Amino acid sequence: DLTSSNSLDAISCFQESVARLFDSRQHWHEIFPEQATTLLTEDEPLLRKIAARIVETLPRLAQLPREVCHFDLHPHNILVRSEKLAAFVDVDSLQINRRALAIAFSTFKLVRQHAVHLGLALCDKDEIAEAAADFVGAIREGVELLPAELESLEDLAMFEVFRRILIITDLNIVSRDI
Repeated sequence: DLTSSNSLDAISCFQESVARLFDSRQHWHEIFPEQATTLLTEDEPLLRKIAARIVETLPRLAQLPREVCHFDLHPHNILVRSEKLAAFVDVDSLQINRRALAIAFSTFKLVRQHAVHLGLALCDKDEIAEAAADFVGAIREGVELLPAELESLEDLAMFEVFRRILIITDLNIVSRDI
């Protein structure tokens, strides 16, 4: 992951996890529940495309600034007093990492929660995209991001989501010793 101080290690770990996932393809039906196997199989070309894009962009993403970030930002983990930020809750989610990565992943999570709250389905892509654009616009107004960070938000969100998928798939694959 991008938390590693050595970006070459991060790239190597990501590539190894991706290879482990696709190398175990013939065993997916034994490793994962039926629904997960179906999703992986149907989305395999897209997953391969995204993985290749991430590997290509990781060296650039690893160069982004690092600072203390909260990786579980949502309204329940933010305390406000007199309409100002007073504190963050869930200090276990604090880590030194790329702030743009934390913002990108928080955007993904909050937009997803917003879409679910509104009852939007995956087919409501325009409304979901509008909500994401509104959220990113609010971030642009409230957080000073470097141009490289702003340009990388989509890649960072894809990386973090894919990384979390790989953590789960790796645990399943390794525990099956395939």
